[in-house]
Amino acid sequence: MAMAESKMASTSASRSHAFSKDSKQDSFDAEKFEAAVENNFTSEHDVPNVVLNYTDKHNQPTPVKVTIHDARENLARGDVSLLTHGFTLAQCPSQLSTQEFYDLDKPSHEAIKISYHEEMSDLIKRETGADKVFILGEQVRNNAKKVKGKHSAFAGGNVAGYASVVHSDYCAKRSAEKFTGADGTSQLKVRYMLLNTWRNISDDRPIYNNSLAVCDATSVDQDRDFRRVDAPLKRDAACMQYNTGASSGDCAEQYRLIDDSARRHRWHYFHQMKKDEVLIFNQYDSDIEMSPRFCFHTAFGDSRVDPDLPQRESCEVRAMAIFVEKDPSWGEFNGDLIKQEMVNQIQLVTEPKDRNNKKKLTLMDKLVFGAKRGIIQPAEVSKIADNAALDGLIDEVVLQDVCAEKGVGYKVSDWTS
Repeated sequence: MAMAESKMASTSASRSHAFSKDSKQDSFDAEKFEAAVENNFTSEHDVPNVVLNYTDKHNQPTPVKVTIHDARENLARGDVSLLTHGFTLAQCPSQLSTQEFYDLDKPSHEAIKISYHEEMSDLIKRETGADKVFILGEQVRNNAKKVKGKHSAFAGGNVAGYASVVHSDYCAKRSAEKFTGADGTSQLKVRYMLLNTWRNISDDRPIYNNSLAVCDATSVDQDRDFRRVDAPLKRDAACMQYNTGASSGDCAEQYRLIDDSARRHRWHYFHQMKKDEVLIFNQYDSDIEMSPRFCFHTAFGDSRVDPDLPQRESCEVRAMAIFVEKDPSWGEFNGDLIKQEMVNQIQLVTEPKDRNNKKKLTLMDKLVFGAKRGIIQPAEVSKIADNAALDGLIDEVVLQDVCAEKGVGYKVSDWTS
């Protein structure tokens, strides 16, 4: 059983969250967050009075002024880490030239793409200790060269514009759906992370402006600060099928940070990043005991920078890192060998199958069946799936809790066909 599932149903309290998370939790420590604000990092390259696009209670962007701190000195002192703050900066020279980054989507450059994916995979293994890394995709960004006609910076294209709203790449349920494609993990205890690696791709220039800011995860409270938002990828896109609650696939399913919480948040960037540096930040962790599990980020402009300086050129890669726990039954002497054999068998597939060689159903798929039968409302589908992924609950526990909440008996067939 995957650790992503084995951690579920650890307490009756966590089970109750599968259906509803409307009430605030008592875990918030106001003194801790106030202390975090008072202990902000300081550097000569800090950027004051930056306007970031937070999200209001109506899911609309709202401007908030913040200070963004240069984290280089703190990184050198060991005060910044991926496992504590949700981000870090690593040295990682690339063999690719600037132009080769712009050509990554060309079929004739497939070998170059594979080479860069290997660079990023090796980097993530080095920085996290992951046993297996899958690259999910890459995106080059440059406002001066972006593909015209795209509805938003999240809509992709060979070259996209800068994403200037505070966001996470994925919500919890979307992250769990990504892991469904990791074939060969069902009989293993595993933890997985989704990460983003972000670099300057200019051969001869640092990043002068429109840098990427990341929010210190220790200053964010998941239960109070998150706002679930579906960002349309094309004009007039419907994010949900109204009659079933299924995702349409036409929206980026994200979290945003609410503007009311901005005063507690600590923002950082790395001043004038060069090509041989890579910013790594966390986008999801399946282990509910881990903190951080998300790292919010956004592009930002510094009004003090000469506007005639060259535009930022960057490439981000989204990846899945998998950690396999050794099973005591493998034995003391053969454990490492057996583990490596198991790791080698893990593959990322586009159409995952179950043990009966049928389509492997996600929790969203099962909830859609329940909505079709009238057990739940279509509008409840995504919320239930997302809360389950946040709380680390297995599908069966979630569905049983929903049935209990609705006052109906639990039958597997109601949720699978």
